Amino acid sequence: MLLQQLFNLIYSKRRNMADPTPIISQLTNLVNKQGFIYAYCTLVLKNIAIAPSDILDVNWTNRLNHKELSFLLGLMIKNPITLELPKCKFSFERQQKKAGRLLEELHNSVSLSEFPSFSDLQSEKFNSVEEILKLQPLVEPIFYDNPGAYDFQWLELASYRYAYDEEWFENSLGISIQSMINIAVEIKGTRANPRENECANTDLLDVFCIDPTQLHSEPAETVNRFFDLFSCQPGEANKKFDHINDVNDAEITPLIMLDQRYFLADHTFLNQSIYESPYYWMCEDNKYSQQALRNRGPATERIVYHILFDSNQNGRTYQGVNILKGKQIKAEIDVLFVYSNKAFVVQVKSKKLTALAKRGDRSKLKNDFQIACQGAYTQGLSCRSLILNDNTVKLVNNKGSRVNISSVDEIYILCITGDSYPALQAQQRALLEKKEGDPFPLIMSVFDLEIICSLLKDQIDLLYYVSQRTGLGNQYIMNSEMEILGLHLRSPLGKSRDFDVVVPEPQLANVVDVLFPASKGQPLPGVDTSTVISSYWTENTKSLHAELKHLGGPFVVDVIFSFYGLTSEFADRVVSTFDSAKMQTMLDGKMHDCSFRLEGGELGITLTSFPIYFTSAQVRSICFKLALRHKSDADKWFGLISIQTSSSVVDGYWFMNRNWSSPQIKIRNILT
Repeated sequence: MLLQQLFNLIYSKRRNMADPTPIISQLTNLVNKQGFIYAYCTLVLKNIAIAPSDILDVNWTNRLNHKELSFLLGLMIKNPITLELPKCKFSFERQQKKAGRLLEELHNSVSLSEFPSFSDLQSEKFNSVEEILKLQPLVEPIFYDNPGAYDFQWLELASYRYAYDEEWFENSLGISIQSMINIAVEIKGTRANPRENECANTDLLDVFCIDPTQLHSEPAETVNRFFDLFSCQPGEANKKFDHINDVNDAEITPLIMLDQRYFLADHTFLNQSIYESPYYWMCEDNKYSQQALRNRGPATERIVYHILFDSNQNGRTYQGVNILKGKQIKAEIDVLFVYSNKAFVVQVKSKKLTALAKRGDRSKLKNDFQIACQGAYTQGLSCRSLILNDNTVKLVNNKGSRVNISSVDEIYILCITGDSYPALQAQQRALLEKKEGDPFPLIMSVFDLEIICSLLKDQIDLLYYVSQRTGLGNQYIMNSEMEILGLHLRSPLGKSRDFDVVVPEPQLANVVDVLFPASKGQPLPGVDTSTVISSYWTENTKSLHAELKHLGGPFVVDVIFSFYGLTSEFADRVVSTFDSAKMQTMLDGKMHDCSFRLEGGELGITLTSFPIYFTSAQVRSICFKLALRHKSDADKWFGLISIQTSSSVVDGYWFMNRNWSSPQIKIRNILT
């Protein structure tokens, strides 16, 4: 009893600290101090303007993030900003330290605001990890999530997002989306690079300010229109800005008017506004709002289609696929990607988090998640079930052509949001409703999808990543998709036999920070991407993978997937043993084979080298018998085949599942 009273006392005191209002009040007073804008500039330089050579080693959890800095700026623009210098150097330093301390207190307060009471925890009975994760706090991860995209991604995808609205841009805004993009690119190219400036206080504004008259990528009247749309006047903005997740004019109109110049804290703020703000302006136009809504879905589907199509030329990608039973449409797939015997059913939504949801209204959070993710998952499940379980259905794409999916034996469900949707991983753990036995979806934004497809250009690499992400469910717990992607780039994902839950290091996302810009033709200066990650596979194993892909066949993906489940050392041992068997056959003209079974009985491997005088029928017969012999020895068993006189690494394979009555066999056509 005494212990419970002690815990209740601790919880009570901690929850009393959970009201952020006094801290926000102190921050509001601080940002109105003389010269605070210079302290703010220094905070930006110290926390997000990082030298490229340091990116891999940065611990972002120890720094202020974009949201905290935009929140400070949002408080600043509630009143006119004084450009007077701080009274003294010590005043300047005190302002920085106090801002950092108050923002840390604010973070602690937000974290504690959703902390369950001790009695609440006692009353819960947890039978699984999933039940514990339902208590996941959400306000804190929503506010402290990363920006959701790289600054250039916002601009790259904005032209697709508003492809159907170009006429409205010209008639209602007086500027095209492409002109907006051109000006934003020029601003970034001509502005001083904060990382390269060691500035005295008086020079800081030169680093962060823009003079519109110095921009020439578009006519002067177009530039002026751009600044009219994306600027705000301190003292006239954010009149009702009082909470961390309130609508912030510093994010909607991030060009802050200071005398004849405009202050821009970070390019990400401006580029994100170009991607997001025009949609809200369209919705305010009563004559166009309904058309804007109708355009939004197809535009987002088009973005997803192009990402998958452009990144995976060897796969088949379709937009707008109907599943028909007879003449009746039973379900619709927004985007379908097919490669060999695997497929993605991609359902796309354009829902954003509402203001009430960001403030922590649990019912509103759930409602938003239902529209943005849960609904997409339910649709995906229905499509998956129809394709895999009803052989009477047929698929027809938006051009009226039949889509052949006869060989598909596994379908992964992807739910894609058209906007950056903060804390998606946390929300999925807390809010996703699924029946036992149903597969997990992979839920992410369109920006994350582009990153994954850019860094996993090999179709089987992409398929394997998605298969593991959906197959491992909640075993991996992370703040963002980039953390687990960084982990995968270092070593292929797999089920941990040692831990029920794996939490990747947040710094693994830094690997993506280096590799993704380089993959888009924007490498970080002075950073050698070839040294960021070493290849998991040896050259021999990579050659084997390439030969298997070239050999093709409906189950080649499963065979290569099996290699991902091996350690790199074991995979190389398999290849070396395979080479030795082939060499022995060349020496004595006899058949040689050997088998491995992995501990745990999940996988077995047989390697067989045949002399040239064996016929194709004989090889098939022997492989068939080998497969049946090992059928009950492991969940899956595959065999690699080589022919004595072939110059190829591998000349065939067979694949056997414990539940099948016969194996699938593929042999190169070089035998009689």
